[in-house]
Amino acid sequence: MSFEEYWLTVTIVFTRLMVFFTVLSFFRGTSVPILAKTSFVLSISLFIAYQVEPLTPTNIWELVGIIIIEVIIGFLLAFVIELMISIIKIAGSLLDIDIGLANPFYDGISGTQATILSKIFYYVFLLIFLVSGGFEKIMYGLMYTFKLSIQKDFLQKEDNMMFFVELFQVMFFGALQIALPFMMGTFLLYIALLLMSKVVDKINILMNVFGIKIFVGVAMVTVMIPTLMIIFQQVDEQMIEKFYEYIGFIFKQ
Repeated sequence: MSFEEYWLTVTIVFTRLMVFFTVLSFFRGTSVPILAKTSFVLSISLFIAYQVEPLTPTNIWELVGIIIIEVIIGFLLAFVIELMISIIKIAGSLLDIDIGLANPFYDGISGTQATILSKIFYYVFLLIFLVSGGFEKIMYGLMYTFKLSIQKDFLQKEDNMMFFVELFQVMFFGALQIALPFMMGTFLLYIALLLMSKVVDKINILMNVFGIKIFVGVAMVTVMIPTLMIIFQQVDEQMIEKFYEYIGFIFKQ
């Protein structure tokens, strides 16, 4: 591999990796400085470029086409992970709405608006993802893609579109399955308060329900933390499985 071929390969690898990490929410915020992110991606690109076959575009337009393909691949691979992480975020948002904590606040780390339980769920999931070795598995799969050949018609395949349709279904149904037990708990609380207001005339349900449902909702989440951690670990495993499955759609095995 000549010097020019090596740095051309570094540029192509860097493009896919940079887009991938830019799309991911835990790398996108202000918590990771741009210089640190760029240095991290560049160091990996220098290492990977030694292990892959060099690409030799014949003209500038072919190089531009390769760069565009790399941008699309990096975005799609990260988008699969983001959709699976959205299971946790949506479940937390549903609970926030249900128990009355839906007022968003500005998260200085990610630079976005978020609700309380949604953000707590996200950070607990992120901790499980890192402790269980999920990041290493994602990085291994991402680096392995550079040793595979890209299927030229992967964007035109019907299976590609159906994969994302099924992934959206998994995202919404998964979020509902996590949030539904808590929502049923608050629903039973409403019924109990309604019965109490009928039995005891002096109880004003409208004055007490807001504080009570927040207390009960937070108490249920606290009690269910061990179960939630098991569920989050299952979501983590499913996310990695979907990530590797989509690699099979894009690349030739």
